Amino acid sequence: AVIRAAAKADPSLEEISTITAGIIDLVEAGVPLEQGMAILAMQTDTTLNLDPEVFLEEVTTLMAALVDLHESGITGDAALAVIRAAVEADPALEEIDKVTDAVVKLTEGGLTHDAALTTVKEALAQDPTLEKFEEILGIEIEEPAGEEKPDDPEEEKEEDPGKRPG
Repeated sequence: AVIRAAAKADPSLEEISTITAGIIDLVEAGVPLEQGMAILAMQTDTTLNLDPEVFLEEVTTLMAALVDLHESGITGDAALAVIRAAVEADPALEEIDKVTDAVVKLTEGGLTHDAALTTVKEALAQDPTLEKFEEILGIEIEEPAGEEKPDDPEEEKEEDPGKRPG
């Protein structure tokens, strides 16, 4: 069933080993197989407007987010609802962790899973760009190691290694 679902998600079979490994990681983390299959089914859910190539590139991000939610006590349909809300907010799948981390932080802060998800959805409605998302929620979400974004756009420019400062 896993291989069939992976092949359906990736008819070219280029990422089938990655998808299968992601499913195995989910199960090893205690996430029910059905939830991994639900993640794969998102690719063909036309209401999500996902680019199939982007989905295949980021499917392991979605699965890792599901593991993180599970490990923080958000499981089952509640975890899938968080992932779905993150995907709906960010079909490019670039800020999935920001949305799922917000739900985890709010839950750790004392909200129920449902209340945290509702709060995050309201913040997403106010700020679909996610630029003021944390400010609206009143929380701070740390960027994953190696993914920090520079505050100054000038820092993004690569220096010419042959050019001496002067």
